[in-house]
Amino acid sequence: MNIWTNIIIAFSAGLGLGLLFFGGLWLTIRQLPSSSRPRVLFWSGFLIRNVVTVALFILLCQTDWLKWATTLAGFLTMRTALLYKQTPHTRLSL
Repeated sequence: MNIWTNIIIAFSAGLGLGLLFFGGLWLTIRQLPSSSRPRVLFWSGFLIRNVVTVALFILLCQTDWLKWATTLAGFLTMRTALLYKQTPHTRLSL
């Protein structure tokens, strides 16, 4: 396979992992106020999100440092995109 194909696939996988991780975080946080056991919900959500994300990173990237870097870049890009979507856009007045 072409190196650019690998980079595009790894970046896309990182975007998907970021959406999975931060989407799961968002769902967990939304459920906390109505939960009868918020500590259990928080820690179980934390554990599941992290185990699934790390396992998929290891499964997808294995020992290729370029795949690790590209997948991480996609993951962080999704984080930035979701943060930008959630925050109000304000102007700085100087």
